[in-house]
Amino acid sequence: MDQFPPALPHGNLEEVFPDVYFVSGAMETVLHDLDWKFSRNMTVVRDGERLVVINSVRLDEAGLADLDRLGRVTDVVRLGSLHGRDDPFYVDRYDAEYWAMPGMEHESGLEATRTLAPDSLPIPNASLFE
Repeated sequence: MDQFPPALPHGNLEEVFPDVYFVSGAMETVLHDLDWKFSRNMTVVRDGERLVVINSVRLDEAGLADLDRLGRVTDVVRLGSLHGRDDPFYVDRYDAEYWAMPGMEHESGLEATRTLAPDSLPIPNASLFE
């Protein structure tokens, strides 16, 4: 049995800019004793053969095959609180570096291996806005 939450409904990876891919997915949870369903989005940036996953959304097997055709996931970036549900899956599957802001709490128990900072980012020529 898989130790990670299952893939939830999502669309296809679509190239929205050269080497920048986007997929919309869904989230279902219970908050304050109410059932919630809302959308979430994942961005994948390709740098040569490297893939950087931002705001991960677990893909089903067909989606993972599409992702693997783009390159190899080397980095997973956590955007903020409540955005890390699927990060452990990608970090484990691809043995990827895990990036987050300094001092960020991780509900999943997964700790960042790299810290996002103006001089330390997984995407060349990127900038950090906090």
